[in-house]
Amino acid sequence: APTMRRLMAEGAWTLRSRSVLPSSSSPNWRSIFTCSATEQHGYVDGHAVKPTIRPIELNDRGVYPDIFSEFRKIRPNAEIGLFYEWSGILSMLDTNACSKVARAIWTKPGDLKRLCRYIAEKKPDFLAVCFNETDSTGHRCGWGSPEYNAVQLEIDSAMAKIVEAVERAGIADETVFMVFSDHGGIDKVHYRANIPEMERPSIFFGKGVRKNHEFDFPGAIYDDGATLAALLGIVNPPTSWIGRPRHDGFER
Repeated sequence: APTMRRLMAEGAWTLRSRSVLPSSSSPNWRSIFTCSATEQHGYVDGHAVKPTIRPIELNDRGVYPDIFSEFRKIRPNAEIGLFYEWSGILSMLDTNACSKVARAIWTKPGDLKRLCRYIAEKKPDFLAVCFNETDSTGHRCGWGSPEYNAVQLEIDSAMAKIVEAVERAGIADETVFMVFSDHGGIDKVHYRANIPEMERPSIFFGKGVRKNHEFDFPGAIYDDGATLAALLGIVNPPTSWIGRPRHDGFER
């Protein structure tokens, strides 16, 4: 995966960050975007499209506060984009806070070009790009299988084009790229409490990020969200958020 290896060599990273339990997609995507664990945001079931238990806090939109809604609150005119592959992601965040929401299949060149055009034209203040094919292939063929690795290379190539699009748009010097997974996997499953299913990569690259720095502490998935929130200028986060920004990944 040459793109991810480049980002690691020129950025800050860990391959041992932990997911929340269960190590399933819904709870963990929700934890990224809310800087919280299942106990706070309420997405306990692995395939939940709404909270299993009542969230500990609700915002003025009537939902548990996430990065999208909090950023919209402090930057009313910000350009916020979401390009996703798995439709379930729409239940993981406040899409009403987004300026642009679009489905994209990353193995389709036309969809990738559409994303790159969006970057060039809108120069978004915050852009979330969510891949899913690695997960689908893992369930079908197994994590680490030849088929899985082949798809990972395709995704890596797509990531390279996204980085290039940001550079061509002239905003690379003001951009931080954050690359992470929602969970790991073993054989053809994930959801259980074991290390291969819970450990996940977390890679930061770009403005102010330390080069070739392995994080001092692996951290957890909600710490990635808290780092993103801090970079976006969310300095007064909701009381219920438990994530802590990864300050050691950035130049002082």
